[in-house]
Amino acid sequence: MASERGKTMADIERKAKGRQKAFFKDEATDKILSSLLVLLSEHWTLKQRVLTLEKLLQSKGCFTPDELEEHEVDEQAKMEFEGMRQKLLADVFASLEQEYGESEIKDES
Repeated sequence: MASERGKTMADIERKAKGRQKAFFKDEATDKILSSLLVLLSEHWTLKQRVLTLEKLLQSKGCFTPDELEEHEVDEQAKMEFEGMRQKLLADVFASLEQEYGESEIKDES
């Protein structure tokens, strides 16, 4: 969606300005809450996009809702998805390690 200036949301650089509000006494709790809110925002954006794609593809007769629910992903796709999931987890933990150091993060595997 283009704004009045002709820029899309993707064109607008997002930078926090000013000092971040503190809601809890513990700074770590604030950081976790902030991260959670960012993840929720990303989740909603992705969910909305998936729903939009589903409606578009259904309106063009590409599949029915039942076909989508009954579809089973093949093994190669499952492996690709798992690789993507592992990369996401590695990225999240890498950011935690940068913030707190590897010795502060417990490995429970």
